[in-house]
Amino acid sequence: MVGGLHKLTEHQLIRILTLCFNATDVTLWSGDVQTLPAVKNALLQLPLQRLSGDLSHLQRSDFLAPSIQSITHLDVVTMESKRREWKDWEILTSLPKLTHLCINKNVEVDAINNLLSQCASLSLLVAVINTESHRPTKPSGSYHTIDDHRLVLIDKYDIEKMVSDWEDGANGRPDMWDFCGLIRDARDGKPFIFFVTIDSPYLIGIGAYLKDNSQRWLSRVFFWENELNDEGMEWYKDILFTRGGDILIKT
Repeated sequence: MVGGLHKLTEHQLIRILTLCFNATDVTLWSGDVQTLPAVKNALLQLPLQRLSGDLSHLQRSDFLAPSIQSITHLDVVTMESKRREWKDWEILTSLPKLTHLCINKNVEVDAINNLLSQCASLSLLVAVINTESHRPTKPSGSYHTIDDHRLVLIDKYDIEKMVSDWEDGANGRPDMWDFCGLIRDARDGKPFIFFVTIDSPYLIGIGAYLKDNSQRWLSRVFFWENELNDEGMEWYKDILFTRGGDILIKT
Protein backbone atom coordinates (compact mmCIF):
# COMPACT_ATOMS: atom_id res chain seq x y z
CA MET A 1 0.00 0.00 0.00
CA VAL A 2 1.26 3.46 -0.91
CA GLY A 3 0.10 6.57 0.92
CA GLY A 4 -2.77 5.83 3.26
CA LEU A 5 -3.26 8.32 6.06
CA HIS A 6 0.12 9.99 5.51
CA LYS A 7 1.02 12.09 2.48
CA LEU A 8 4.27 11.20 0.74
CA THR A 9 6.66 13.39 -1.22
CA GLU A 10 7.08 12.86 -4.95
CA HIS A 11 10.53 11.38 -4.37
CA GLN A 12 9.26 8.94 -1.72
CA LEU A 13 6.35 7.81 -3.86
CA ILE A 14 8.46 7.25 -6.96
CA ARG A 15 11.08 5.36 -4.95
CA ILE A 16 8.46 3.02 -3.46
CA LEU A 17 6.86 2.34 -6.86
CA THR A 18 10.27 1.77 -8.45
CA LEU A 19 11.56 -0.58 -5.75
CA CYS A 20 8.30 -2.54 -5.65
CA PHE A 21 8.53 -3.31 -9.36
CA ASN A 22 6.48 -6.53 -9.06
CA ALA A 23 3.59 -4.91 -7.18
CA THR A 24 0.22 -6.03 -8.50
CA ASP A 25 -2.06 -4.43 -5.87
CA VAL A 26 -1.49 -0.69 -5.45
CA THR A 27 -3.47 1.97 -3.60
CA LEU A 28 -2.52 5.62 -4.09
CA TRP A 29 -4.14 7.82 -1.48
CA SER A 30 -1.36 10.38 -1.25
CA GLY A 31 -3.02 13.64 -2.17
CA ASP A 32 -2.05 15.70 -5.22
CA VAL A 33 1.43 14.19 -5.45
CA GLN A 34 0.02 11.00 -7.01
CA THR A 35 -1.10 13.00 -10.05
CA LEU A 36 2.41 14.18 -10.99
CA PRO A 37 3.76 12.92 -14.37
CA ALA A 38 6.79 11.18 -12.86
CA VAL A 39 4.57 9.27 -10.44
CA LYS A 40 2.28 8.24 -13.28
CA ASN A 41 5.22 7.01 -15.33
CA ALA A 42 6.44 4.87 -12.41
CA LEU A 43 2.93 3.47 -11.90
CA LEU A 44 2.60 2.50 -15.56
CA GLN A 45 5.68 0.28 -15.27
CA LEU A 46 4.00 -2.07 -12.79
CA PRO A 47 2.21 -5.36 -13.62
CA LEU A 48 -1.01 -4.11 -12.05
CA GLN A 49 -4.00 -6.27 -11.26
CA ARG A 50 -5.66 -4.09 -8.60
CA LEU A 51 -5.53 -0.31 -8.46
CA SER A 52 -7.20 2.23 -6.16
CA GLY A 53 -6.67 5.96 -6.48
CA ASP A 54 -7.18 9.22 -8.33
CA LEU A 55 -7.36 8.58 -12.08
CA SER A 56 -7.70 12.22 -13.11
CA HIS A 57 -4.03 12.32 -14.16
CA LEU A 58 -4.43 9.51 -16.68
CA GLN A 59 -4.90 10.39 -20.35
CA ARG A 60 -7.01 8.23 -22.63
CA SER A 61 -3.85 6.75 -24.16
CA ASP A 62 -2.66 5.68 -20.68
CA PHE A 63 -5.62 3.32 -20.36
CA LEU A 64 -4.19 1.37 -23.30
CA ALA A 65 -0.87 0.77 -21.51
CA PRO A 66 -0.26 -2.92 -20.60
CA SER A 67 -0.20 -2.08 -16.88
CA ILE A 68 -3.72 -0.64 -17.01
CA GLN A 69 -5.07 -3.19 -19.50
CA SER A 70 -4.18 -5.98 -17.06
CA ILE A 71 -6.29 -4.57 -14.19
CA THR A 72 -9.09 -6.77 -12.85
CA HIS A 73 -10.11 -4.70 -9.78
CA LEU A 74 -10.33 -0.92 -10.16
CA ASP A 75 -11.33 1.41 -7.32
CA VAL A 76 -11.83 4.93 -8.71
CA VAL A 77 -11.44 7.38 -5.83
CA THR A 78 -11.91 10.30 -8.20
CA MET A 79 -11.70 11.07 -11.89
CA GLU A 80 -11.81 14.90 -11.83
CA SER A 81 -14.65 16.78 -10.18
CA LYS A 82 -16.64 17.41 -13.37
CA ARG A 83 -16.40 13.94 -14.85
CA ARG A 84 -19.93 12.63 -14.38
CA GLU A 85 -21.17 11.87 -17.86
CA TRP A 86 -20.82 8.70 -19.92
CA LYS A 87 -18.23 10.20 -22.28
CA ASP A 88 -15.91 10.64 -19.30
CA TRP A 89 -16.16 7.00 -18.22
CA GLU A 90 -16.48 5.20 -21.56
CA ILE A 91 -12.72 4.58 -21.65
CA LEU A 92 -13.13 1.96 -18.91
CA THR A 93 -14.85 -0.31 -21.43
CA SER A 94 -11.43 -0.71 -23.08
CA LEU A 95 -10.12 -2.72 -20.09
CA PRO A 96 -10.59 -6.35 -21.19
CA LYS A 97 -9.87 -7.98 -17.82
CA LEU A 98 -11.89 -5.61 -15.63
CA THR A 99 -14.22 -7.73 -13.47
CA HIS A 100 -14.61 -5.48 -10.39
CA LEU A 101 -15.20 -1.72 -10.50
CA CYS A 102 -15.83 0.67 -7.60
CA ILE A 103 -16.75 4.34 -8.14
CA ASN A 104 -16.44 6.71 -5.17
CA LYS A 105 -18.14 9.53 -7.02
CA ASN A 106 -21.57 10.84 -7.95
CA VAL A 107 -21.96 10.09 -11.67
CA GLU A 108 -24.84 10.04 -14.12
CA VAL A 109 -27.11 7.01 -13.96
CA ASP A 110 -26.67 6.52 -17.70
CA ALA A 111 -22.94 6.08 -17.11
CA ILE A 112 -23.60 3.33 -14.56
CA ASN A 113 -26.03 1.56 -16.90
CA ASN A 114 -23.57 1.74 -19.78
CA LEU A 115 -20.67 0.44 -17.71
CA LEU A 116 -22.78 -2.54 -16.69
CA SER A 117 -23.78 -3.29 -20.27
CA GLN A 118 -20.53 -2.47 -22.11
CA CYS A 119 -17.70 -3.64 -19.83
CA ALA A 120 -17.34 -7.12 -21.28
CA SER A 121 -15.98 -8.93 -18.20
CA LEU A 122 -17.63 -6.88 -15.42
CA SER A 123 -19.14 -9.02 -12.66
CA LEU A 124 -19.44 -6.36 -9.93
CA LEU A 125 -19.94 -2.58 -9.90
CA VAL A 126 -19.89 -0.83 -6.52
CA ALA A 127 -21.06 2.76 -6.08
CA VAL A 128 -19.83 4.36 -2.85
CA ILE A 129 -21.38 7.71 -1.89
CA ASN A 130 -21.92 9.72 1.28
CA THR A 131 -25.70 9.43 1.18
CA GLU A 132 -26.19 12.27 3.65
CA SER A 133 -24.82 14.85 1.23
CA HIS A 134 -25.06 13.33 -2.25
CA ARG A 135 -27.59 11.71 -4.53
CA PRO A 136 -27.22 10.50 -8.11
CA THR A 137 -27.42 13.40 -10.54
CA LYS A 138 -30.53 14.33 -12.47
CA PRO A 139 -32.19 14.11 -14.93
CA SER A 140 -31.13 10.54 -15.66
CA GLY A 141 -33.04 9.11 -12.73
CA SER A 142 -31.93 7.21 -9.65
CA TYR A 143 -29.55 4.33 -9.07
CA HIS A 144 -32.48 2.60 -7.39
CA THR A 145 -34.08 2.13 -10.83
CA ILE A 146 -31.20 0.02 -12.15
CA ASP A 147 -32.32 -3.61 -12.22
CA ASP A 148 -28.97 -5.40 -12.23
CA HIS A 149 -27.81 -7.57 -9.34
CA ARG A 150 -24.17 -6.72 -10.17
CA LEU A 151 -24.69 -3.14 -8.92
CA VAL A 152 -24.18 -2.72 -5.17
CA LEU A 153 -24.73 0.64 -3.45
CA ILE A 154 -22.61 1.30 -0.36
CA ASP A 155 -22.76 4.26 2.03
CA LYS A 156 -19.28 5.73 2.40
CA TYR A 157 -17.31 4.83 5.53
CA ASP A 158 -14.41 6.61 7.22
CA ILE A 159 -10.82 6.63 5.95
CA GLU A 160 -9.44 4.55 8.82
CA LYS A 161 -11.83 1.73 7.98
CA MET A 162 -11.04 2.06 4.27
CA VAL A 163 -7.34 1.60 5.03
CA SER A 164 -8.07 -1.38 7.27
CA ASP A 165 -10.31 -2.86 4.58
CA TRP A 166 -7.59 -2.56 1.93
CA GLU A 167 -5.04 -4.16 4.25
CA ASP A 168 -7.45 -7.06 4.85
CA GLY A 169 -7.77 -7.68 1.12
CA ALA A 170 -4.04 -7.36 0.49
CA ASN A 171 -3.42 -10.00 3.17
CA GLY A 172 -6.01 -12.44 1.87
CA ARG A 173 -8.75 -11.60 4.36
CA PRO A 174 -12.34 -10.62 3.44
CA ASP A 175 -12.58 -7.05 2.17
CA MET A 176 -15.03 -4.71 0.46
CA TRP A 177 -14.92 -6.70 -2.77
CA ASP A 178 -15.86 -9.90 -0.91
CA PHE A 179 -18.68 -8.20 0.99
CA CYS A 180 -20.18 -6.65 -2.15
CA GLY A 181 -19.76 -9.91 -4.05
CA LEU A 182 -21.84 -11.66 -1.42
CA ILE A 183 -24.53 -8.98 -1.66
CA ARG A 184 -24.59 -9.54 -5.42
CA ASP A 185 -24.87 -13.31 -5.00
CA ALA A 186 -27.59 -12.96 -2.35
CA ARG A 187 -29.62 -10.84 -4.77
CA ASP A 188 -29.00 -13.19 -7.68
CA GLY A 189 -30.01 -16.25 -5.68
CA LYS A 190 -28.07 -18.77 -7.76
CA PRO A 191 -29.07 -22.41 -7.23
CA PHE A 192 -27.31 -24.25 -4.43
CA ILE A 193 -27.67 -27.60 -2.66
CA PHE A 194 -27.87 -28.14 1.08
CA PHE A 195 -28.56 -31.11 3.36
CA VAL A 196 -32.08 -31.46 4.79
CA THR A 197 -32.87 -34.95 6.16
CA ILE A 198 -31.74 -38.53 5.68
CA ASP A 199 -34.88 -39.34 3.67
CA SER A 200 -34.57 -36.19 1.60
CA PRO A 201 -30.80 -35.63 1.55
CA TYR A 202 -30.70 -32.40 -0.40
CA LEU A 203 -32.75 -29.46 -1.52
CA ILE A 204 -32.01 -27.15 -4.40
CA GLY A 205 -32.58 -23.54 -3.40
CA ILE A 206 -33.20 -20.82 -5.94
CA GLY A 207 -34.33 -17.20 -5.76
CA ALA A 208 -33.14 -14.11 -3.96
CA TYR A 209 -31.85 -14.72 -0.44
CA LEU A 210 -32.52 -11.24 0.92
CA LYS A 211 -35.81 -10.30 2.53
CA ASP A 212 -35.55 -6.90 0.88
CA ASN A 213 -34.06 -7.45 -2.56
CA SER A 214 -34.55 -3.87 -3.71
CA GLN A 215 -31.69 -1.69 -4.95
CA ARG A 216 -30.83 0.36 -1.85
CA TRP A 217 -27.93 2.00 -0.06
CA LEU A 218 -26.28 -0.48 2.29
CA SER A 219 -24.00 0.03 5.26
CA ARG A 220 -20.69 -1.80 5.42
CA VAL A 221 -21.91 -2.85 8.88
CA PHE A 222 -24.45 -5.42 7.70
CA PHE A 223 -26.41 -7.82 9.91
CA TRP A 224 -26.85 -10.78 7.63
CA GLU A 225 -28.95 -12.80 10.06
CA ASN A 226 -31.58 -10.02 10.01
CA GLU A 227 -31.47 -9.52 6.25
CA LEU A 228 -31.67 -13.10 4.95
CA ASN A 229 -34.79 -15.17 4.36
CA ASP A 230 -34.97 -18.90 5.19
CA GLU A 231 -33.24 -20.01 1.99
CA GLY A 232 -30.73 -17.24 2.50
CA MET A 233 -29.88 -18.57 5.95
CA GLU A 234 -29.14 -21.99 4.44
CA TRP A 235 -26.92 -20.29 1.88
CA TYR A 236 -25.30 -18.34 4.73
CA LYS A 237 -24.51 -21.56 6.61
CA ASP A 238 -23.18 -23.18 3.45
CA ILE A 239 -20.83 -20.23 2.83
CA LEU A 240 -19.59 -20.32 6.42
CA PHE A 241 -18.94 -24.06 6.13
CA THR A 242 -17.24 -24.08 2.72
CA ARG A 243 -15.12 -20.96 3.36
CA GLY A 244 -14.39 -21.87 6.95
CA GLY A 245 -14.60 -18.40 8.42
CA ASP A 246 -16.63 -15.36 9.34
CA ILE A 247 -16.70 -13.72 5.91
CA LEU A 248 -20.42 -12.99 6.14
CA ILE A 249 -20.47 -11.48 9.58
CA LYS A 250 -17.30 -9.37 9.27
CA THR A 251 -18.05 -5.64 9.46
